[in-house]
Amino acid sequence: MQVLELKQAAIERLDKLSPLKLIQVLDFMDFLLQRPAVPGVQEPTAPHGSPEDLLAIAGIWEFEPGELEAILQDIERSRLIEPSGVQPAKHRESAYSYSPPEL
Repeated sequence: MQVLELKQAAIERLDKLSPLKLIQVLDFMDFLLQRPAVPGVQEPTAPHGSPEDLLAIAGIWEFEPGELEAILQDIERSRLIEPSGVQPAKHRESAYSYSPPEL
């Protein structure tokens, strides 16, 4: 998701919250803004799921030429072969989205 899409999705969800929950969201946003950066961890700048994105999160690993791409292809193939009873995600983003429990 691009930044503009993320902001729009956040606004759509904010519109559904009660005033009390909006206060909690604002408090959490303040926490995130004040939180110091974790040393050695950078925000990913590469496309989600790319080798560069993986390395930015995982740290510095050394691979033989083409080895990382082969690993990522194996992961992609394994996603197509889901164990029985497990439904694959409809699209990649849904596998990473968070839906809070209803209160």
